[in-house]
Amino acid sequence: MAAEAQTGTEEHEDASSDFLGQPKDWIDRFDRHFYPSRHRHLDEEEDSPEDHAGHRDGASQPQERRRNIQKVERELLPWLRLAADLDPERTETYIVASHWMRTRLGKVTEAEQFLREGLQANPEDSELLFELGKVYSENRKNLPRARNVWELALKKWQRKEGDKADASNFLYAQILGSLAKLEEEDKRYPKAIEYLQLLKVVSPSKENIQKWMDALKRKESS
Repeated sequence: MAAEAQTGTEEHEDASSDFLGQPKDWIDRFDRHFYPSRHRHLDEEEDSPEDHAGHRDGASQPQERRRNIQKVERELLPWLRLAADLDPERTETYIVASHWMRTRLGKVTEAEQFLREGLQANPEDSELLFELGKVYSENRKNLPRARNVWELALKKWQRKEGDKADASNFLYAQILGSLAKLEEEDKRYPKAIEYLQLLKVVSPSKENIQKWMDALKRKESS
């Protein structure tokens, strides 16, 4: 019985983390570092044999590498802000800069404010709202606020992209997956399943989505 329960948990973890399928290219792979799941940050590379040797000798090469990366990021932020001022409709600038601010530099308030500036210039952009929802979910730990923002992101995506034959479903899948995880954490299993049913339509990993839904149904019945 215990083994079955463990297997079910592992299947659920695989289903809830792999619903987007394999990355299509390096851009897709980079994008997934922004998705709230278990991952290695961009600056947390595999330690080389030299790194391990450095640790044994009392050196701190990995820490020095991270400090250098953070220095570069701090130097880039003013240029990203300038880019946003020059082209306020380029939403990628706000997303990249806010991600660095909150995850690498610990400037959560500044990241939130920068995203809000982006939304003032692009009020219908669902990707900015999705990133803002991650601020509330991952940094503020304010799940009700995150839910409200992600629900608004979903509505705006459906209104803007839902009827397009060539609509990009990657953001749509991210929003649905995040809402499903949030509802699962809040033990609102029927609502989570509702989002997963929508996600299953566009996901390349339909089997994983079904496993996730089955796990939620078992939780609901118990």
